[in-house]
Amino acid sequence: MKADKLKKELLKLEELAPCYLYISTSDSVLEDRIESVKKFLKGKINFDTDFKIFNGAEEIDEGEFNNYISTPSLFSLKKIVVIKYIEKVSASLQKKVINLISLNGKGSANVIFIITALKQKFNPALLDAVRKAGKVIQLKQEIELSE
Repeated sequence: MKADKLKKELLKLEELAPCYLYISTSDSVLEDRIESVKKFLKGKINFDTDFKIFNGAEEIDEGEFNNYISTPSLFSLKKIVVIKYIEKVSASLQKKVINLISLNGKGSANVIFIITALKQKFNPALLDAVRKAGKVIQLKQEIELSE
């Protein structure tokens, strides 16, 4: 049901906001959201060249990150950068992401950021930048009832 709502909300790649920040206390809820984004993007972008996940739980190579975001897409209108666990990303990379989101919010975006966080313990300027340029979405864990 939630995936259907996302599809209705975002029918075209060109209509996507420059960034989305998904916050949840559940890993599985965040992973499900990334999967639903991937399903939405299927057929709209080239996943080999224009979709990349950077995991903040592991050390992110800033050179690789910079190279990816600065290389224009040859096959798609937009490149998608997923940054998982932004709260675990270095302060310098968080600042870089804030600057990029602020620039992208002015309509020059070739890159769309999909950012996830388990906690709201990240640079508050990131939250402000996403609110101005994109969407902040608080996800709740669905409760499964067992009989």
